[in-house]
Amino acid sequence: MSTIKEQVAALLQALTPEEQTLLSRVLRIEQEKLYMKQPQVREDMLRAVREIIK
Repeated sequence: MSTIKEQVAALLQALTPEEQTLLSRVLRIEQEKLYMKQPQVREDMLRAVREIIK
C-alpha cells in the first residue's frame, strides 16, 4: 500500500510538460495572492491556461 506522499509524487511525475508548466503557474499565482483576504485569481488563472494551450 502506498502512502499519500508516494501517490502525489507519482501523479506529479506523470504530468505532461504543459501540465507541469500550468501547475507551476497556478501555484505561483496562489502564492502571490495568499496575503489577500479575498484574492481575485480567476483572470490570472484563465490567462495562464490560455497561454499554455496556445
